Amino acid sequence: MAAQINKDKTPPHDDELEQATLGSLLADMDAVTAAIQLHLRPDDFYSRANMRIYEAVLSLDAKGLRADIQTVVQELKQMGKLDEAGGASYVSGLTTVIPSSANIDYYAQMVKNYSLKRSLLKVASKIGISAYDDSKEAREALEEVQQSIFELSDDRQVFSSRKISEVLKETIELIDNAMKTKNPITGISCGFDKLDQMTSGFQRDEFIIIGARPSVGKTALALNMAAHIAFHQKKPMAFFSLEMSDIALLQRLISSEASVQAQNLRSGFLSAGDFKKIVDVSSVIYEAPFHIVDMPNMRLL
Repeated sequence: MAAQINKDKTPPHDDELEQATLGSLLADMDAVTAAIQLHLRPDDFYSRANMRIYEAVLSLDAKGLRADIQTVVQELKQMGKLDEAGGASYVSGLTTVIPSSANIDYYAQMVKNYSLKRSLLKVASKIGISAYDDSKEAREALEEVQQSIFELSDDRQVFSSRKISEVLKETIELIDNAMKTKNPITGISCGFDKLDQMTSGFQRDEFIIIGARPSVGKTALALNMAAHIAFHQKKPMAFFSLEMSDIALLQRLISSEASVQAQNLRSGFLSAGDFKKIVDVSSVIYEAPFHIVDMPNMRLL
């Protein structure tokens, strides 16, 4: 019953918001730039007429021409889509439905919001179809759904720019704070003094790659850094492994932190002193904000 009700419902949209968005674009050239920066796309519009009008606006912008009632109507004629866009009367009426073109960011974001909801409904429908498809394994269906959601999330990211004056203010504040604190490590210490001196610690927003030939210690180095951050600095840490199980990783951590030979730890040939070291280290590890994810089929999407 619920499925039937949802099927009969009109997909989420707001005609007035779509018209207000287009009216803003026709009234203010800066509004077109704002819409493009917000990555507003033609298929974000539910109404086919509104979609065609926005396509004409983008076409004019690409040619370096300003979009207004006359230019959009002429562009639609050249595209052969004026009738599909509701005709010249519909285009001219759009400028009468906007309180202010200054609200273009709000209008465009709301249009994108409804578009995202419609896309979510399509994914939900896909989930239902996959669940009833006996030719697919459950894991395969799940991966397809996850892929669809990731693509949707990535596709809907909004990128915006900031004036250099805004960035400059934050930059000066950081420099001023560094002068006051005189701390050579402004980021997160990795536990290796010389590397910390070169980088001032791992900085916010950085993406750091450790690269080397196979079997030269990349995992061991990454684990040591992760252990230092989580065990000694008490900062949250997540370690994703495609090669080793969570137990194998933890054995390596215990071996390193307790200074006990990994082979002895695995074989059980441990002295009473070694076992005490392991117990002492385990109490520290137990309280650490350290998370391990060992999914061998993980993919970077």
